[in-house]
Amino acid sequence: MRKVKNRKAIRRLSQRSLVAGRKKNIIAILGITLTCVLFTSLFSIGGSILKSSQESTMRQVGGSSMAGLKYMLPEDFEKISSDTAVKDASFRILIGNAVSKELNKLTTEVNYAQDTDAKSMFSYPEEGRMPEKRLEAATSTLVLDALGAPHKIGEKIRLTFDSDGKKRTETFTLCGYWEGDSVSMAQQLWVSKTYCDEIAPVPNKPYKETDGFHTTGYWMIDFNYANSWDIEGKTIELLERNGYDPERMDYGINWAYTTSDVDGATILLYAALLIIVLLSGYLIIYNIFYINVTRDLQYYGLLKTIGTTGRQLKRLVRLQGYALALLGIPIGLILGTALSRALLPIILSNFDLGTMVFSLHPLIYLLAAAFSLITVLASCTKPCRMAAKVSPAEAASYTETLPVKKKKKKSRKTTTLSMAMRNLGRSRKKAIVAIISICLSLLLVNGTFTVTKGFDLDKYVGEQMKGDLMIGGVSTFNHAAGGEITFDSIKKSDRDFFRSIDGVKQASDVYCSFGNIDLKGKDYDHILKFMTDHPKIFNDDPWMEGDFENVKNGRVLNCDIYGMDSYGTGQLVVEQGHVDQDAFWSGDYVLLEKVVGNNTGNIVTTDCYQVGDSIPLNLPDGSQKQYQVMAIVEIPTALTNQMGNSLGTRAVIPSKEYLAHSETDGSLLSVLTLTPDKADAVEQVVAAYTEEDDSDLICRSKQHYEEEFQEFIRMYHIVGAALSGILGLIGILNFASVMVTGVFARKQEFAMMQAVGMSGKQLKGTLIWEGLLYAFISLIAVLTLGSVATRTIVQAVAGEIWFFTYHFSVTPILLCAGPLLLITWLVPELAYRALKKQTIVEQLRVLA
Repeated sequence: MRKVKNRKAIRRLSQRSLVAGRKKNIIAILGITLTCVLFTSLFSIGGSILKSSQESTMRQVGGSSMAGLKYMLPEDFEKISSDTAVKDASFRILIGNAVSKELNKLTTEVNYAQDTDAKSMFSYPEEGRMPEKRLEAATSTLVLDALGAPHKIGEKIRLTFDSDGKKRTETFTLCGYWEGDSVSMAQQLWVSKTYCDEIAPVPNKPYKETDGFHTTGYWMIDFNYANSWDIEGKTIELLERNGYDPERMDYGINWAYTTSDVDGATILLYAALLIIVLLSGYLIIYNIFYINVTRDLQYYGLLKTIGTTGRQLKRLVRLQGYALALLGIPIGLILGTALSRALLPIILSNFDLGTMVFSLHPLIYLLAAAFSLITVLASCTKPCRMAAKVSPAEAASYTETLPVKKKKKKSRKTTTLSMAMRNLGRSRKKAIVAIISICLSLLLVNGTFTVTKGFDLDKYVGEQMKGDLMIGGVSTFNHAAGGEITFDSIKKSDRDFFRSIDGVKQASDVYCSFGNIDLKGKDYDHILKFMTDHPKIFNDDPWMEGDFENVKNGRVLNCDIYGMDSYGTGQLVVEQGHVDQDAFWSGDYVLLEKVVGNNTGNIVTTDCYQVGDSIPLNLPDGSQKQYQVMAIVEIPTALTNQMGNSLGTRAVIPSKEYLAHSETDGSLLSVLTLTPDKADAVEQVVAAYTEEDDSDLICRSKQHYEEEFQEFIRMYHIVGAALSGILGLIGILNFASVMVTGVFARKQEFAMMQAVGMSGKQLKGTLIWEGLLYAFISLIAVLTLGSVATRTIVQAVAGEIWFFTYHFSVTPILLCAGPLLLITWLVPELAYRALKKQTIVEQLRVLA
């Protein structure tokens, strides 16, 4: 066949078709725009969360370098930095840790660092410079505030620090400072190289050959690679290549660059959102193109008659898709960016990231535009094939009626409802697409409601605190604060003060200390078998060696001992047996947790002890006493020392019994229950007391956690409402396009029916019933099959959240039923009003 250059003609025909159908194309552009908004929001918010998470993790870790080597010597730095795989190598020299009383709540390291290393640790002066002279220092504003020093270059700051067990007090001159970051594990105070060489000379042997308790003078080396792929593998290869044994080297990998913490639920959630966006966008765009093609089928048949090929007709329809995408996608990118900017602060406020980075990476927009265009092209595929396959004869006689099957005639009354049902079945594909589109929005609304209603405030607050106020030591609530971990920070004078405050209804104290249980006979054998049965937990990890040694050779099991009053024991979760309060206060009984094996979060438990067993408990004062196990319980995290055993258990005895065997009267926690009308005043008094300069206590409030919980719920409400709103609008557009185009495509048919006696009221009733049927079918589908889908989606989104419990609910569907029925009534009503503006004669004319 001879080829004809007709691309321009096809393009011109496509343009004229678009111009001729301006009104119907507005819906198509809106659909493409909304689809692009969803893609842009999904990729932009997802990318920003990842970027913010990475930035926040870097700040928590204390650096942006990909990897680092600990406790090295200068010659090691020369060797590593000269390796071709290493980029941006830098170092800092360890000197000591600040021990000034003012810094007991703020871990502060005293070191020397190169400028590059200081920058990579987010600890480079924003005002002033790095130290150069002997007693110059640079530090963060948090350290300056704690020391009571002004943010002013040239100020004198007096600091006491510990360097390998030797305390030194120096008065430094501030030469530089930067904004401190509270999420960082430690603050830095940089000193000059001159001062560093003076008090931290280079050690004379490798760190591995020392006793491991002295670190002063050793170098911490940080560096990057060309990319962040397989950082650990590259580091191991680097060490081996330079003659080091990776098994004996203390190296660190910056986990901000790793993806190992991206769990399956998160991936499933994003995949589900991507599929929903693809499906919702596909449904409306496909439906519009399908309707347009079927409406113009006679027109395509005429084009076939004059020699247009199927391939050319495909191109004609596809060019329309490109043109509409060219208009809709840019608008969607702009609106999606605006929506993302509005939602991101709300979402990130519940991720506890501390850092918000709104990502405008070009890849986000390329992906959003590409996925939107792919959706458009996928939506055009079936209509393109349909246009290409049509023959002139088929096009001339095309109607939306289904193939007629011969049936036995039955006498049946014709009503507006029965006609509406038959009309709905004439083009099932269009109806199914519109119904699915409506269902998607209803499913998302129901899912959002189910998720938020499943979050349990009491469970959320109760796991993290008890009472209205909790007071504890710095080392209890913040293990990263440095210094010695103590469990007796709250003295009797502190407790007396708390009890004396007007508005304190009840005060309860929790005591704690380390202890252990002697393992004898079957108990010893049971624990050994427990360890043998779980080799992945009880391996050769150095962190667990001490606990293994205690069991295997010392024949004792670690046991944290708690002293509690009736309020504390009332908060315990009883798993076996029951707590007889009168008998318990005799001092002869103990409440015991299951024995736990815990290796980096991989937890196993065993029932080594049963109710009624007698256990030899080694108490804080060194004595031993036999206690009978009254119950196996679980202690809420809020009432513990916030520490876990790699192998061990916890025991609770009465407070009076505990104090009788303790060498101190200091308590771990004080739990205050307040009278509601004076709660705010009491909280202010306690907060002021714990924030005094010489106090090492911290106060936590129930109100804080309740507000945090409500903010978390608010995030789900807003994000869910935004997504539901967009999908709902897509569903409405889809339904409107189906109804309106269907009505006008059947103008002649309706005119003929009216010509033979059908009244306008009956026609209007038929159209309204047709619209309402969409709503009824959608509601039934969501209430039945949709309930299964909702449960699956909800479990994927929130199932792993510890304070979530799934509850079946159809309340939001029933609430949405009213607006949905109103919309499905209103659209046919408006379509009918537009239709009746034309006379029956005008409707019967053959449309051009």
